[in-house]
Amino acid sequence: MYELPYNLIGEKTMSLNHFTATGIVFNSAKQVLMIFHNKLQVWLPPGGHIEENELPDDAVLREIYEETGVKAEILSNRQELVLSDNDCKGLKRPFTVLLENIEGDWSHNHIEMVYICTATSEELTIQKSEASDIGWFSISQIRELKTYENVRQTIMKATNYLFTYENNLKRQTKISPRKLSGYLSQTLRHHPEFIQLNMDENGWVNIKEGNYASEYTLPLLKN
Repeated sequence: MYELPYNLIGEKTMSLNHFTATGIVFNSAKQVLMIFHNKLQVWLPPGGHIEENELPDDAVLREIYEETGVKAEILSNRQELVLSDNDCKGLKRPFTVLLENIEGDWSHNHIEMVYICTATSEELTIQKSEASDIGWFSISQIRELKTYENVRQTIMKATNYLFTYENNLKRQTKISPRKLSGYLSQTLRHHPEFIQLNMDENGWVNIKEGNYASEYTLPLLKN
């Protein structure tokens, strides 16, 4: 349970809270973009403080580009609202919002908005003032990286969400055997935890994924 910190005379005080934005960025091979943070000496997804008067979904794309040189777009996670006027619009929702205890006593916190993003350019340019290394990593590699456990868990859940999101789109359209073969070859090459595949008599392919994704089916065109 979150509790307000105490000051020197035992009174509860308000904490210092800063809003930040972080992007879990996937490339075309479904690898995740990570930087090795100079100050913290751990691998993290790119992100940083939201500037005054800056929208959070603008901030995350700015931070990604500034720290890595990668241009990205946010995977839409917003509910479509039918609004009666032009004075209000929906922003792209974060995948999750975290409260991070920076000082260990809740006196200074980051309210971190975490977005799932996809790269529109994949060439890397390191910002040496922020990071000493940079790279694209598979999920199996991220399990072995030096990082915080909450970062690892959030990336795993984001991977699950991304594959579920993409698979839901694929459910709506039949897929040819050639396209399915290419999709599965790429997926299994980078994600060996996706382990079970079978096709029923009606041409539906059933794919049961590992610990971080779900079971789903694709209608297969018989051609």
